[in-house]
Amino acid sequence: MAGPRRALASSAQFIWDFLVGDTPEVLVTVAVMVAIAFSLRSHQVASVIVLPLICLSGLVFGVWRASGRRQVLEATGAPDAPEEGGD
Repeated sequence: MAGPRRALASSAQFIWDFLVGDTPEVLVTVAVMVAIAFSLRSHQVASVIVLPLICLSGLVFGVWRASGRRQVLEATGAPDAPEEGGD
């Protein structure tokens, strides 16, 4: 019984890492876009305006969040901090 339970737990962990990973805001943005696209399916003009704006705001938020994380990593001297000017 432990084999199937371990396989299920490993599969769930893989799916979580695949969907969320390091950037959960991407998952949230995509979920919001799908929900709004579904609700605006009969309003094509509104969806052409709203959906790109949501996508852009998700992108801006993700970049803003990542830049803040990089500054924190550099300030703490964490080993995950990217080196400047390195190839």
